[in-house]
Amino acid sequence: MGEEFEFVPLESDSRARGDFLGYSDSGLCRALPGGWVLGGGYERDGHHAAIRGMELRHDDAWIVSYPKSGTTWTQHMMWLLMNGLDFAAADRVDERSPFVE
Repeated sequence: MGEEFEFVPLESDSRARGDFLGYSDSGLCRALPGGWVLGGGYERDGHHAAIRGMELRHDDAWIVSYPKSGTTWTQHMMWLLMNGLDFAAADRVDERSPFVE
């Protein structure tokens, strides 16, 4: 299923910490290989296992963005466009379009 990742806490990486000011000291880690910075207890809470085991479909749409750049708004717009502008059913976008950070 691809190569395995190691998750290293960012306790001493001040450069990366400057980009993630809203996270607690214990909430960030770096994924190796690759060097991506992940937050919110990514490894501790088992998010990585759930994501790696996720079944992908041919009609999946991915929204990739920076924090605080309109991601939730974009999720709502994408869901509405892909579902015939059904505003009545568009009440819980977080259940249909989870954050995979």
